[in-house]
Amino acid sequence: MRETLTILGDSLKLLRARKLFWIVVGISLVVGLLYASIGFNEEGATFLWFQVARNELLVEGTELSKMFYILLFTNFIIPHWLGFLAVLLSILTSCSVFPELMKEGSIETVLSKPVSRWKIFFVKYLGMLGFMAAPLTLFCLIVFLALGLRAEVWKWEVFLAVPLLTFVYSILYSFAVFVGVWTRSTLFALLATMMLWGVCFLVHLTELGFYSRIRNANAGLVQEGLELVDTGEKQEVPEDHLRYYNLIRKSTWVLPKPRKTTLLTKRFLIFDDELGEFAGVSLIGIGAQVPEEGIMREAQIEAEKRMSVVEILLPSALFQVVMLGMGGWIFARRDF
Repeated sequence: MRETLTILGDSLKLLRARKLFWIVVGISLVVGLLYASIGFNEEGATFLWFQVARNELLVEGTELSKMFYILLFTNFIIPHWLGFLAVLLSILTSCSVFPELMKEGSIETVLSKPVSRWKIFFVKYLGMLGFMAAPLTLFCLIVFLALGLRAEVWKWEVFLAVPLLTFVYSILYSFAVFVGVWTRSTLFALLATMMLWGVCFLVHLTELGFYSRIRNANAGLVQEGLELVDTGEKQEVPEDHLRYYNLIRKSTWVLPKPRKTTLLTKRFLIFDDELGEFAGVSLIGIGAQVPEEGIMREAQIEAEKRMSVVEILLPSALFQVVMLGMGGWIFARRDF
């Protein structure tokens, strides 16, 4: 047990010694405080000490101002900062940990401890998850207080972002660890991880695109600009669209789903009795002062809930088990 805690402590020391870790913490703190600085008064929206929007729909106490504040977190901050940039910076920093660990001089010191190689491997991996969990916890605490004080919404579900987005990071990092242990190259591990992330994102966009076309055609909906128009007649779906969509859906059971896992945070926060009225609403609609209703909103809700939580998390969890299993096997069997 003492040896395990020593390895875990070494991982935490390594985190604190890396500048990018503190950069991620600092940016998370700044983004959280900027979010908390957005407010509403009798004229409209404010930011810091400035009046940034004069609009009767965004005055303090209105449902639209509350909706705007919540959706700014779920529709913008989560997918762009927490789900992309924070994960990217974390991967950039931690990708070199295992290749550096296996260098001559470092590995001998680690293996001199009376601990099995499998335990060293997994404890080191778990320790690096703190790179994502620590700034996430700080950020979610700020958002939780901001939502409560600004929008009068006290939602403990905000803290679900910590395990979910740490899980997103662990999906990619497990692959980086496998490639890093296999090749002993930080650069190769980083490039391979970015390629995997890109492929997963492209599959996500392609699957969503085909789903939307098929769903709209079956419902008799036609896209006209930014709006969906109900023609009242079911549209014909090309056979190749159905074939490609079924093929892509099958591939999603093999590939991990970092993007869909990221969006689960919004799903857990929005799709309940208290905030259900905000489901299917976008920031663009609020900005145009015409929040989605009827057809557009129903289509958005169906798209966001088209996969169950199990369909999203299980393939990603199995992917990590396989990657860590192969990485641990290589680490345990390699001659140092």
